[in-house]
Formats: sequence, structure tokens, C-alpha cells
Amino acid sequence: MPSWRSALRGRIKRCPPQNPKVVLLGVGQEFGGDDGAGLEVVRRLLRRIDDPGMWRIIDGGIAPENYAGWIAAWDPALVIVIDAAEMGAPPGCIRLLDWERAAGLSASTHTLPLTLLGRYLTLACGCDLALLGVQVGDSSVISSGASKDGARFGADLSPEVAAAAAEIVDALAEILTAAAVLGGEKESDVHVSNDYL
Repeated sequence: MPSWRSALRGRIKRCPPQNPKVVLLGVGQEFGGDDGAGLEVVRRLLRRIDDPGMWRIIDGGIAPENYAGWIAAWDPALVIVIDAAEMGAPPGCIRLLDWERAAGLSASTHTLPLTLLGRYLTLACGCDLALLGVQVGDSSVISSGASKDGARFGADLSPEVAAAAAEIVDALAEILTAAAVLGGEKESDVHVSNDYL
């Protein structure tokens, strides 16, 4: 089985040259402990990457479906969703998951299941969709507002999940840099964040 990094690179390389657009969509609850892993990744990338070229980086928060229309209209070849997940793995484990089989894997408190969002996006714009999951630790806030170990709403990321987020940021920054070098001229009107609403 390939590593998540090589599997993700492979998915990105499969983007057609006539449409190399990629969306990175961070999902989660920023005050929910490890549930904020996806948001931490996109926020760090927004601070680190000046010009993501043909990529868009979106902080989807707890309602990523609010960006579905914009994403579909932009017509990317690939959407990469980054979210906390309950995979039965050690905390901080990173996996590239099959979004169609992800029902029940998400640990996030977002409003719409990612399988529905994925189905909409793949039908609306014909894009590929990848789900990058980060295994939560015991301090993640679950839908009831309490965690498995008693931590409450407002907790920080656990050290394991914070390290995983940093690893993902490093890998995506490397991939973005390589894509910019290999892709030649890119759009110059890049603005990324959650300002599209």
C-alpha cells in the first residue's frame, strides 16, 4: 500500500493538463480539539503559501457545503478534503481515504456528511475527490460537545494531531511548489480563504 503522500501525489498528477485546478478544503470545528485538524492545515497553508497558482485553499469550517456552489463553478479537476477522522488508528495517523466509504469515519461536528458533499461535487463538476483523514485523539470533541476523556469544547489540538497537521502542511507546500514550477504560468488573481460567501 502506498503512503498517503505518494497516493496524494498520484491523484494530483492525474489532473488533466487542460484543467490542473485543485481545491484544498479544510473541514472541522475550530474549538473542538482534534476536530480542528483540517482547519489547522488550511490556515497554516494560507500563511505559508503566497501564490498557490491553480490551487484554492478554503477554510470550510463546520459547514463546507456552503462552498459547494463556488467550488463547482470554479470547476476543479480535484478537491482534497482534509478532516479529522475516527479510523481506529493511533492518534495523528494520516490516511488518504475513499470518500465514498467514509460514512462514519469523520469525527467532525460539521453539518452535512462528507459523502453527500462529495457526491454533489463529483456530479456537479465531474471532479475527483480525495479525503485526507487525521486520526483524532481522546481529546477530540464529539457531536455531544464532550470528548471521550472529558475535555470540553475549546480544547487545543493534541500534540499528535498538531504534528500530523504540520506534516500535511509540509507535504502540501512541497507539492504546491513543485506544481507551480512544473505548471508554468498560473492565474494571478489568486485569493484563498473563506471570503467567497
